[in-house]
Amino acid sequence: MNRPVSIVVVFAAAVTVARLSGGQPASAQAPAEAAGSTGWQPAASRYDAPVAAAAAQPLAGGQPYGGPLPQASSAPATSPLSTPAQGITPTPMDPPARAQVRQGDGTLPSEHGQIWREYDITPYTIRSEASQHPEQAIVDWILRETGYEAWHATPVGLLSADRQALRCYHTPQMQAVVADIVDRFVSTKAQAQGFGLRIITLKNPNWRTRALPLMTSIPVQSPGVQGWIMAREDAALLLADLRQRTDFREHSTAQELVLNGQTSVVSTVRPLQYVKGVIPTRATWPGYQPEFGQ
Repeated sequence: MNRPVSIVVVFAAAVTVARLSGGQPASAQAPAEAAGSTGWQPAASRYDAPVAAAAAQPLAGGQPYGGPLPQASSAPATSPLSTPAQGITPTPMDPPARAQVRQGDGTLPSEHGQIWREYDITPYTIRSEASQHPEQAIVDWILRETGYEAWHATPVGLLSADRQALRCYHTPQMQAVVADIVDRFVSTKAQAQGFGLRIITLKNPNWRTRALPLMTSIPVQSPGVQGWIMAREDAALLLADLRQRTDFREHSTAQELVLNGQTSVVSTVRPLQYVKGVIPTRATWPGYQPEFGQ
């Protein structure tokens, strides 16, 4: 009873392998065994191209097994990955967005009655030989007096300067303001005037009790800052009285001269000691001492 069952199982397996390989039944493999093949091998099919090519290699006698070798093609082998896909077009990239620009007609807009003026500023720039760009002080002063938005909005305006001239394109009302500012810079009266700067600090504001009757208030544009003027004799009396206070500190020299219209930076350095660390010590209690820096 066991032997017939074993025969049926082997036969079914051989038929199944032959059908999967796409070749002849198992009985057709006998010539391969007679030719010296070791063991049973399924027949080559159209899916076994690499195996068939390997079987066509020459044997020890110099003759290929199964017929002559195929001639190699001179055309280079191509990979399916290197073949460009058909019917696929690259996606075009969007061009960079740019504003529409017009060349213009070569003339400045004058809908609001703008006029062109050139002011000679050489009398001022000659006196400012130490400064590399003294004309910039005039431009900055005009912008502070008239406002930055007056030159970057409607009406169209233009303001430019070099060491020889200040060029302005604006309405007649704005030209009158610019002319007044330029006259204050180039005036010869500024040559005979000197400006001294002295910086003093006081901790207690009660110094104004005696100083207010001697001072005259003036308008100041800086927020949080007050200004006064007084006669030279009264200023000398006030300075002598302030020097007697214990909270009086003077941070600049009295010979600080500033050219008309120019800016000056006043800085002062005062040494200050602080504790930057500790140093261990065994001689005194509590075993360390502070290390001071300046």
